[in-house]
Amino acid sequence: GGHGPGGVGSAGNRLPYGPYGTMGGPLSPAGTDKDYVWGFILGFFVGFIMLFWVWLPTVPHRQKLGIISGISFQLGLKLLRNEGGDGVPTV
Repeated sequence: GGHGPGGVGSAGNRLPYGPYGTMGGPLSPAGTDKDYVWGFILGFFVGFIMLFWVWLPTVPHRQKLGIISGISFQLGLKLLRNEGGDGVPTV
């Protein structure tokens, strides 16, 4: 038994923006909420290394925002922790 023309997954072969698409759905240069959350998690846990990722042209805009806010959140937590322990005034 053979498949006719356009057998399995023929609808999924159309990639309007090249190989850098997300999992299905319409693609936009801005990205999705999922991109933002993923960027936030990476920015928070990986830290400053992810700043290099922000400069890549293939990264969606929302993922860049997520990375930056994740790094900022991590810095904020560090400042709060240091403020409580040392008593050194922070700006």
